[in-house]
Amino acid sequence: MHLHFHILPRKEDDGQHIFPELIKNTENIEEVCNRLQIKQDNCAERSITLYTDGACSGNPGMGGWGAILIYQGKEKVVSGGEKETTNNRMELTAVIKGLEKIKGSHRVDVYSDSAYVINAFLQDWISSWRAKGWRTTKGEVQNLDLWKQLLSLCDKHQVIWHKVKGHADNEYNNRCDVLAVGEIEKMRKE
Repeated sequence: MHLHFHILPRKEDDGQHIFPELIKNTENIEEVCNRLQIKQDNCAERSITLYTDGACSGNPGMGGWGAILIYQGKEKVVSGGEKETTNNRMELTAVIKGLEKIKGSHRVDVYSDSAYVINAFLQDWISSWRAKGWRTTKGEVQNLDLWKQLLSLCDKHQVIWHKVKGHADNEYNNRCDVLAVGEIEKMRKE
């Protein structure tokens, strides 16, 4: 769900006010926007933070993923792995599995160190892929099954994408990395 605001000129006394309690002085647009922001902030309890990471030992090779969801001060931790996969598949899977745990529709702030995942949204690679029939200059978009699954989940929520630096000072990203690597270690012991 995306929210767009358009401010259109109107007759002074037409009596048509969408937010009559907000529009007291139509000349002070900043004040109107600030009031709308306050209204939006009332939805903060429906906001979820999702940190994700994927790892692979060999590429392809054994892979793991980890995700941490934070909602109203509580955490939910999920992780898993595959015996034969790629790092990019694990990065995508981490986001998918995290979003799958969310019931209902929410604003979700997704934090990942994966340029592959984040840039697909922030640099709008996805629109280009769709327009070209899910093809790039090198052929079919890789991991198309996961991209389509992820896009379907994104349709349920208002997803905001954030790039974090990997293996740096981000506590949650580091914890997700430990989860992902831990899944690889579990498979090695089997």
